[in-house]
Amino acid sequence: MSSTPTGTRRRPPIERGDRIPDFTAPAADGETVSTRRYYLRRILALVFTHRWPCAACQDYLRAIAERIEAIRAEAGEVVAVLPLGPEVALGNLATLPFPVALADDVEIHERYGLAASDGRPLAGVVIADRTGTVYEVDLADEAHRLLDPEEIRGWLEFVSYECSECWVDRAQAPRGR
Repeated sequence: MSSTPTGTRRRPPIERGDRIPDFTAPAADGETVSTRRYYLRRILALVFTHRWPCAACQDYLRAIAERIEAIRAEAGEVVAVLPLGPEVALGNLATLPFPVALADDVEIHERYGLAASDGRPLAGVVIADRTGTVYEVDLADEAHRLLDPEEIRGWLEFVSYECSECWVDRAQAPRGR
């Protein structure tokens, strides 16, 4: 896990072995995003951003978009979760090649333990298997570093070969940074 961001969390972040909290939210393309729709069919990478618009988060989502074919080749899907700020400038989010859930506050972030005590949403990546079981949680550090998109692909590949019932030693899982 990355170093802890500045600010105290309201509750501990979701951890390995936890089930992801389900959510349904409006999407940037006008549809609806539901975690159950994805994790029952594919391995899921949930990408939580800081309050939108955040330039570093926008760059990160674009970098993931460039790797989406390789990510999907590993039976994976990316779902971005954006807590909207008071000045909403969505730009071309609807053109991203993966679902983008639009949250009007930090409620979804809070359910995952990704909200600071002052109410700021924290950026992070949560990798879950087809049953919604968490395999990895990576929080952005002070420099706004998150898993490289290739590391996301690596995690999805790793999880695709795992037996979720066996829970083999996670020490051999791909590690970044």
